[in-house]
Amino acid sequence: TGIVNAIDQALLGTNTLLPSKESKFTYIFPNPSNGEIRLLTNCNEFQPIEFQIYSFNGKLMIENTINQHEKIQLNALPNGNYILRLKENFDYKKMMFNLNR
Repeated sequence: TGIVNAIDQALLGTNTLLPSKESKFTYIFPNPSNGEIRLLTNCNEFQPIEFQIYSFNGKLMIENTINQHEKIQLNALPNGNYILRLKENFDYKKMMFNLNR
């Protein structure tokens, strides 16, 4: 749990614990990104994760499917703020991240 708490502190800037395995969580790291991001999640690691990345004005920039441990490459995107929309099972989550090379 020490490493989990360290990741939690790095991602959230707090000493709070990550949610239990019964609740679903997903974090983007690193954020801000320098050209790629990863997802930290407690969802089924063998189930693909569908995602879309939108600009702040609502334009779809990237759409793809990855496995939990894959990196999302952001090379085609200019620096800026983006919204990552994930589909995990029947749940949709939206998270913001910053790309700054």
